[in-house]
Amino acid sequence: MENNNMYDLTKLGVDIAFSYNDGVLTRNDGRFAGKTVGTVCNNSVKTEYYGSRHKVHNLVWVLFNGIIPKGYIVTHINNNRFDNRITNLELITRRDNFKRKAKAKIKAIATADIIGTDRIEKVEADIQRLKEHINKVENMVITIGGYLEVGK
Repeated sequence: MENNNMYDLTKLGVDIAFSYNDGVLTRNDGRFAGKTVGTVCNNSVKTEYYGSRHKVHNLVWVLFNGIIPKGYIVTHINNNRFDNRITNLELITRRDNFKRKAKAKIKAIATADIIGTDRIEKVEADIQRLKEHINKVENMVITIGGYLEVGK
């Protein structure tokens, strides 16, 4: 049977290995028992678990909600990657996350009076590339959906 879950840490006993308190994870097992987990790596907090690096906010999500389905990601509502309180986390599709990032770039253009014209042109070009990419992805999804319907 195929695993449709991108991030199924429930099988690894995350609920046994970690304790949660207001956005902070603490180890319950092994030589790190009682220690707060997480180190800053590429602008987010990560930790080692079962020989792999995991983002702490993903572990917090799994503790409270179970698996993270394929095609979805956990994001920080307030955009602060160090704020891993469960109330600050939400599950969204990768596509929606991509759209949010594109909108953020568009918002940057709205503050054109503070940004130099060279920068504005670069941001506008980035936005155009993002829109083209979104269109390609949407077309791929439609095409794949058609193939799946034919194969039934």
